[in-house]
Amino acid sequence: MSLKDEFRTALKSNTHLDGLMELVDSHLAQGTQLREASRILYELWLELGFDEVNRPGSMQESLECVLEKVSDDCPFTG
Repeated sequence: MSLKDEFRTALKSNTHLDGLMELVDSHLAQGTQLREASRILYELWLELGFDEVNRPGSMQESLECVLEKVSDDCPFTG
């Protein structure tokens, strides 16, 4: 399963932040590049419409936290 699909499923299942980070780390260990992981998570953020709404305490907050951690290591530049 792709990082995007697995992450979306985990996010909708209310997986804890540590579990979401472990999922990303697992894909990185399997060869996904950091920049690619950042791009994938950003695409998911857009697909879920989080660029248009702000829902603190929700899936959005979890995704944004993971995206921030991944992007801190490799800023997304488009």
